[in-house]
Amino acid sequence: MNNFTACYEYSIGNREQFDVSLLERIIPSCAGVVKTETEIDKQGVDYIATLKDGSSVTIDAKTRQPGARKYWSGEPELALEQYSVVQRKKVGWLFKRSPTHPDYILYTFAKEDTDKYYLIPFILLKKAAFENWKQWEQRFKIKYQPNESHGGYTSSALFVPASTLLSAVAKQMSGRC
Repeated sequence: MNNFTACYEYSIGNREQFDVSLLERIIPSCAGVVKTETEIDKQGVDYIATLKDGSSVTIDAKTRQPGARKYWSGEPELALEQYSVVQRKKVGWLFKRSPTHPDYILYTFAKEDTDKYYLIPFILLKKAAFENWKQWEQRFKIKYQPNESHGGYTSSALFVPASTLLSAVAKQMSGRC
């Protein structure tokens, strides 16, 4: 049984400080990173990084709780949310149509599971998922997570090995005209 409140609380506090520090270190020319207000967070943007030239980059953070490693087949798996509320067919963050979307998705894990992180361009991730979803669904299967908080809804996600997902994203960066 998943607990949305516990997951959310894990992602803030020390985890939030970790994310800010990591983003400041890995984003070229980063002048600073701030956590967004709740309303913007609900729209899928957790952090805004300001670059030295004054432009900004938006990031949605996906943090796995400790113990995720036990579900992996040798490498980290990256979650692609299909439905945030299965019962109402409310599409997840990857598939929702919205005028607002992050520039990047940041995947991080508990240190005891892995010290790896993945910063992936959202639009390329979305395109890769659309093109590969049926194949991935057959290979990796959708997993359902009943949530005991927030009305007892169920969410669903496809957990794709990082190397498979990164390869699909890389294919989106080139092609033939």
